[in-house]
Amino acid sequence: MDLGVDGGASLLQRQLATGLWAGATGSTDDTVRATATALLALFDEGITTAHAVYGAQVKKAVEALLPLLSGLAASAPRLFELALRVTWLVATGPRTRRLVTDLAATSGVSFGDEAATKARADELAAPP
Repeated sequence: MDLGVDGGASLLQRQLATGLWAGATGSTDDTVRATATALLALFDEGITTAHAVYGAQVKKAVEALLPLLSGLAASAPRLFELALRVTWLVATGPRTRRLVTDLAATSGVSFGDEAATKARADELAAPP
């Protein structure tokens, strides 16, 4: 998805005060999917937690998303893995990335290099 800088800003304007993006039904699964796909689109545009303008918003999204994931590991493993991989991609700071890797360590998800992690995230984000 090519958002461009203006598209990235537009996407971030739809971010809720919680740091998440609203899903279609308001269910946790939909919220996680909406947030993960928004973060993946932002990553594609080079917007991560290290971004000079939008980094704080991305970090807030990661920190809001991670607590929602623990219940999804068993009930929605593909969604869980998608969200975990996307948060790993956008979390560039050592503290934020450690939050992601700690959760991954307890779930059996491992990260290779960035390109492999991105490819797997793209695969998981694609419609079935």
